[in-house]
Amino acid sequence: MHSPRHRPIIPPIYRQAYTCICACGPNPAILHYGHAGRPNSRQLGAGELALLDMGAEYHCYAADITCSFPVVDAANGSGGRFTAAQRLVYEAVLDAQRAVYKALRPGASWADLHELAEAAILRALLAGGVLSRAGHGSDEAAVDSMMAAGLGAVFMPHGLGHLIGLDTHDVGGYLPGTPERSTRPGLSKLRTSREVEAGMVLTVEPGCYFIDLLLDHALASTEQAPQTPGYRTYLHTSRPTDRPTHAPTHPPYPRKHPPTNSPIPGAFSCAREDRGATRHGRCAPRGRRRRLR
Repeated sequence: MHSPRHRPIIPPIYRQAYTCICACGPNPAILHYGHAGRPNSRQLGAGELALLDMGAEYHCYAADITCSFPVVDAANGSGGRFTAAQRLVYEAVLDAQRAVYKALRPGASWADLHELAEAAILRALLAGGVLSRAGHGSDEAAVDSMMAAGLGAVFMPHGLGHLIGLDTHDVGGYLPGTPERSTRPGLSKLRTSREVEAGMVLTVEPGCYFIDLLLDHALASTEQAPQTPGYRTYLHTSRPTDRPTHAPTHPPYPRKHPPTNSPIPGAFSCAREDRGATRHGRCAPRGRRRRLR
């Protein structure tokens, strides 16, 4: 209750726009984690990444905000800081988000902005040693080749964001006379391919994921086809650790779920639904609303 003399600046909000996603450890590897089928019952551990994806509903309008951060153990004074590997992935997504913000304006293609985010993540992973140039003379040439092969969809296998308004995933994504849904990996997950218009409210939520199923497929692929591009030359058969990531000296990438003491808990796990659909882990902030003026 609020005292009549001390009312809050913003009226209290009592409704959620959607079921909250509160995940830690390996559980952020499950998109929309925390529903009745996968209740959040895991205890937080110091140094693990916690992902909070939640939004309030106010006067029937939805919000969608996500943040990720290392857990603090206040009693023992531990945790609360990103490890080197956690920071690498976190800042890759932050770079992507900032790149999209810089280019976001009326007339911009949402599909182009999605690819801009993919390229920013690949560029950061290349600089961190997760990916290699594969014989290209420069980082930009390597990233261009990776984008042409569709490698960005392996690490960001979802759309950049979505319209938000009276519903969290609001309507209007694919309308008559607007671009159709792409069949390209990554772009096929977009909830809209429209050009951005003034007054639209959109979320900008890039993500960087390390999913065994997708990485195994990428590492085994030898065909240069749209659905099965040859990623092998771009990928070290390893994952980042808290040791220096500029050289592929890490333990082999696990074919199954990583150990529970993974240096980036949750960022390198793979979760599969009973229906066979893959769900993805998120390791960086996403979901800020952006209104164009």
